[in-house]
Amino acid sequence: MSLQWRRFQFFETSEVKEEGSASTPIQLSPKYDLACCTSGHGTMVFGDNEGNIHLLGRDLKPASFKAFEVKVDRVFQLTSQNILLAVGEDKLANQQHKLIQLKMWFLDKEDKNGGPLLVRIQKIFPSKNIEESPVTALAAVDDMTHVAVGLENGSVILYRGDLMRDRIQNRHSVLVADSKAKVTALYFRGSGKQTMLYVVTTKEAYYYFTAAKIETLVSLKDGNLTCSTLNGDQDLVLGYQEAIFFTLGDDNGPCYGIDGVKHCLAWFRGYLVLVSTDPTASAPVHRLQVYDLKNRFIAFSDTFPEIKCLLCEFGSIFAVTGDRKVIQLKEKDTQTKLDMLFKKNLFVIAINLASSNDFDESLVIDIYRKFGDHLYAKGDYDSAVDQYVKTIGRLEPSYIIRKFLDVQRTQNLTQYLQALHEKHLASSDHTTLLLNCYTKLKDSAHLDAFIKDPSLHFDIDTAINVLRQAEFYDHALSLALRHQHHAHYLTIQIDDRKAYGSALEYLWTLPFEQCREH
Repeated sequence: MSLQWRRFQFFETSEVKEEGSASTPIQLSPKYDLACCTSGHGTMVFGDNEGNIHLLGRDLKPASFKAFEVKVDRVFQLTSQNILLAVGEDKLANQQHKLIQLKMWFLDKEDKNGGPLLVRIQKIFPSKNIEESPVTALAAVDDMTHVAVGLENGSVILYRGDLMRDRIQNRHSVLVADSKAKVTALYFRGSGKQTMLYVVTTKEAYYYFTAAKIETLVSLKDGNLTCSTLNGDQDLVLGYQEAIFFTLGDDNGPCYGIDGVKHCLAWFRGYLVLVSTDPTASAPVHRLQVYDLKNRFIAFSDTFPEIKCLLCEFGSIFAVTGDRKVIQLKEKDTQTKLDMLFKKNLFVIAINLASSNDFDESLVIDIYRKFGDHLYAKGDYDSAVDQYVKTIGRLEPSYIIRKFLDVQRTQNLTQYLQALHEKHLASSDHTTLLLNCYTKLKDSAHLDAFIKDPSLHFDIDTAINVLRQAEFYDHALSLALRHQHHAHYLTIQIDDRKAYGSALEYLWTLPFEQCREH
């Protein structure tokens, strides 16, 4: 059973429109179905089942070119270089066999026809040593030292070397999982000898350390895997019907109970983006939700007839619908989100949101103040002071002191003043007020602890005078003795306690010059 999540609409949606039109949405590959998508380096890439590749740049203007004669199986865009890899099917002269090829383009260079420059073509099945099977996944390391191709029969073809320059057909190995389940996704993590390849199938997930002579194969999870992605730390995120599982490197991580059949996963700025369906619903629709897993709320939720793929690029989330239209999700600005939370008095979520996103400290402090004011207005003074204490050092103390003086909440005022002293930000007036609070409450225990705490710094003369006025003579004497305020000690013994003998005995303990002085 999934947990209950608070829901907000922290994102705004809009259809990407055709250039120069305010109403006509763009439609990728109007005639053909999309087969795959990828993004990176400022480009979103889509392949269709007729061999065309469609590009969307930062200006969101679509461009297309013919990449394969028959169809595009998978595409992969590097993030640090403007290089596109794709696997698809071309025709052979005799039309008897499929020709499955890996191609590489420089997207920032043009060929003679004005399309991206094709720089490399590689047969996926160059010999009978590799069993032919439909290509279902593609991934590469940004420095092009590793390229992996996943197959429907569970095999993975792993190419190594300087793939930008070398011929790669003789530099491959074939990795086969025991289950022989369809490979649905491939992800590289790390670089050099620490390069790890995640392999996700419909039944399980594995990882390989690609530098090892004998590939290491470890099962991470068993079950009905429907989708996957990588989070910001390059950890694998797996979607099962009953939950979302995380891995931590080569180990298992946290699990979140989120029901529904998962279709697509993506990671955006710390958010988990999920497309799912409710198997019990009478009308099957795709539900697009954006989860803040750390703060346990849903930042966006809406339904669509069908979503084919998810991409995160240009600081937005993009969802491509079944009719090949592009929906853009833009996150609302910080202040707008906080105002939405303040209207619902959800200050704890606002604080967690601000803290987890490294907001400016002054903004976080102001949320604590607002939260304290809200609790104060409700009469929950004990909880209010807990929030006000967190504003110390940023908010003027008199603002809080006046509030508790107005409602005569001496206990809460005492708690705040104690915290001021503990942070070494108290003035002599604050010391006077705190000691008056202790004496009014007749709180000898806390008073003793306060005057004996060596870590606290306060004005000794002020403290002794306040204690004398409150007739806490023993505490005043203790303070004067500890800090060697001889005049105060003698004055208390003679004027307040009339203990003349004790005063004389104390004088005898002083050096001659000090004795004569007093």
